[in-house]
Order: sequence, then structure tokens, then C-alpha cells
Amino acid sequence: MTNVYTEKSFSHLGVEPILTFIERFDELRGEERIIKSSDTGMWIPTGMSDIREVFQHADRFSSAWSLPTEAGSVPSILTLDPPLHTSYRQVLSPLFAPRRVAELEAEARALCIELVEELAPRRACDFVADFAGKFPTSIFLTIMGLPQSELPKFLEWEHLILHTNDPQSDPDGSIRATASLEVNDYLLEVVRARRQEPADDLVSQMVHATIDGEPIGEDAALATCSLLFIAGLDTVTAELTYAQFHLATHPADRQRIVDEPTIVPKAIEELLRAYSIVMTMRRVAQDTEFLGCPMKKDDIVLVPTMSANRDDTVFAHPRDVDFDREPNPHIAFGAGPHRCLGSHLARLEMAVAIEEWHKRIPHYHVTEHAALQEHGFILGVTELPLTW
Repeated sequence: MTNVYTEKSFSHLGVEPILTFIERFDELRGEERIIKSSDTGMWIPTGMSDIREVFQHADRFSSAWSLPTEAGSVPSILTLDPPLHTSYRQVLSPLFAPRRVAELEAEARALCIELVEELAPRRACDFVADFAGKFPTSIFLTIMGLPQSELPKFLEWEHLILHTNDPQSDPDGSIRATASLEVNDYLLEVVRARRQEPADDLVSQMVHATIDGEPIGEDAALATCSLLFIAGLDTVTAELTYAQFHLATHPADRQRIVDEPTIVPKAIEELLRAYSIVMTMRRVAQDTEFLGCPMKKDDIVLVPTMSANRDDTVFAHPRDVDFDREPNPHIAFGAGPHRCLGSHLARLEMAVAIEEWHKRIPHYHVTEHAALQEHGFILGVTELPLTW
């Protein structure tokens, strides 16, 4: 028998005081397995097992929640379902395999050290703007074979696309649209250049790959490059910032990083779990029933990893950060066919950043009277002023 589902007021968008979204999911999870948002009309499962099921069943919950708006346009791999998604992933997976990522470590560490050593004498910074935004963008430029002199341009594009998403700053969406077009124009030139003259970089390897025996098209290569720019940069920036916020406000955990740097890999896994940032979406592929709720074709399901990863049926004391937590089966990088392709790279960037920062700036705190805020959907802290 179909259950009567619960409607609650909840929006995954907007700007709120830091940790508001995570704590709201803690409340929802304690009340219902699934709700329907009266604000957005989206279905929202709240527990680990139900969220995993949505991730793993593309036949019922399609990744194509956002469809091309122009005839003939090519969707991103992010919105493809198997088997086409599988074909694209087979091309990209080797480019982000552990061995390939490990080859980046020396250069990533050098870039990180340069950034931290520039900041250390200042005794204060906005961690988001001065470090967490710059570091992953520098790595992106490296793997794409682009010069580091382009860093300011890419940081500006990233800000305009991802952080002018409210009616006050961009009421008609024209700022974001213009920045997106500029990024696409830039990356299209790179794609065309690498097709003519390959280099030792990710773009060259991708544009000369084949999908199901056919050369990858220009539009598909561009869509993939654009995805790597958007999805790969802001997510690492956000995770680094939440990790730094935790360490700045929990001196014992910070001191353990300083005294016991071998704990960093386990600390990263626990920080990813406790401060997961991704809310993604799925589109209901056909009329179905899920958790007793009648879902209609094309309904949207919001899938919050931060709720799954704080489920007390899976994790003991889930609101506590425990660097010794074992096991730690979090899904901060998602699950199923779309599990994050760049998870190995993200872990490397976080490890290098935490290690090198704490070698040089071991003691710091959130600047007094700072009003910390976060934005929704892909969670991120707007500013994190630190003093040391």
C-alpha cells in the first residue's frame, strides 16, 4: 500500500550560516526516510541505504536531470546514463588512475609550498580566496597543459559561474552565461590546438581517444573539458575549506595533524565523511514507487551525500570527527556508475595541502568576529578568514 509521504519546507539553495545545511539534514534524517520539499517539489531520501539505491539504479533514477537546451548540443558525461556513460568513463578513467595521479605529486607539492610560503609572513588570510581556490586551479592548469599565468583568469571565471547564482548579483543569469561562454571559447581553442599538435597533457590524450571505435567529437571533448573545470575545482576548494574550518576550531585535532602527520590520510577520509558537500540530482525515469512514495516520470530526486555520511545506522557518533574511525564506508565521492572520477586526485590535493600548510603554519584560528556563511547545493564556504 502506498504511504502518505511527508512534505517539509526545505531548499537546497541559498546562503546560510556555516553548517546550516548539514545540520538541517541531521534533523530531517531523524524524522523521515524520505521527504518531499514543499519549496522545490523534489524528493529527498535521507539515509545511507536509500541514497545508495538511488545512486546505483540508473534505470530508475537517471543522471539526465539536466537536458541540452539546444538541438544538437552534447550533454556532459555528468548527465549521461549507461551504456554511453560507461564508454566515456572508459576513456577518462585511465587519465585519473592512482598511478597517473601519483605522477602529479611532486609538482602539486611544489605549487602548494609556494602558495603557503607566500602566505605565512602575512599572519592572516582569507583561506578560500588566498589558498583553497588557487591550489586546485593550479593543478587543473597543470593537467590541462596550460600556463600558470592563466590562474587569475580561471579563478575569475570560476567565481562568476559558481558564485553569482542569486537574484541580487545576477538577476537574469547573464553574468554566469557570459562567463560560461568565455570558458567554452577558451577551451575550444585548446581542444582544436591539441588535435592539431598533441602535447603531453590530458586534453591531448582525450581528443585523440575513441568512443565505441569512433574518434571523440569536438563537442564531446569540449563538454568534458568544461566539466573538469567546473566539477574539479570548486569541489576541492570547498572540501579543503571545511577541513580547515574544522581544524581551526578543534585545536586537538589540529595538533594531532602537526604531531602525527602519518594520520593525514585517515583524517582526510573522516573530514570528507563529516563535511560532505555534494547534493546531486536524479530524474525519475518512469512512474515508480520508492519507499512507499508514488514518484512520477521526470520528478527530481535530490541526493545529499552529507546526509548519508552522518547516518547513525552506519556510523557510530556520526556528528563527531574521529580520525581513528574504522571502518569508514563514506560516499563523499558518490556511488554507482557516477562515482567521482577525480577522487584519487582530490585526495592527493587534500593530503598535500594539509601536510604542507601545517608544516609552515601549525597554529591558527578563525579571525575574531568573522560571520562564516556557506552556499547550498554543492556546499561551499564563502570566506574563511584565518589569523596566526
